[in-house]
Amino acid sequence: MTDARLPEKWLTDRRLARLDDASFRSFAQALMWSVSNRTDGLIEPDDLALIPTFVRGSVPALVASGLWTALGHGWLITDFVSTQTSRSELEVLENARRRERHKKQRQRARAVEKPSGECDVPRDGPGGRSPGTTQEGQDRQGQEGQARTREVTPNGQALLCSTAECPQFEAGIEPWPNLCRPCAEARVES
Repeated sequence: MTDARLPEKWLTDRRLARLDDASFRSFAQALMWSVSNRTDGLIEPDDLALIPTFVRGSVPALVASGLWTALGHGWLITDFVSTQTSRSELEVLENARRRERHKKQRQRARAVEKPSGECDVPRDGPGGRSPGTTQEGQDRQGQEGQARTREVTPNGQALLCSTAECPQFEAGIEPWPNLCRPCAEARVES
């Protein structure tokens, strides 16, 4: 979709201010029609019938005001090039949008093909820790010097290693990767 622009400078432009209402509407309609049909401001005599609510009697006023330039085969909207997006610019924008859409579609397709959590680069997944490694937990207030060991699941999530401290064990959640290894082993044994 393209939009015609009415630049701010036209608010005080004498050429537009001196037009009667019908001529101004005809100018605005012709401008919008030209943008939407990508004529780059060229209006041919046969086009006048295609422009909604265009008043044929406004052509002499548009030419006399300098808003349109008379050509041998029609008219040119004088300020079109400086105020509107040209056909070639619109085509470039459309091609760029189309390429971007295709790129995103390919990315989405690749994401669907790849299982969640799988990464192209080692250690590039969530968590950044290798499965089965341990990490030191932080001391809790009032328990200085009693650091606890945590185990890391394949998806990099750290879990408590003590069955008594693991709320997942009591909740009856299936073993690994949701439970820490001692909890999972205790669950399998029971």
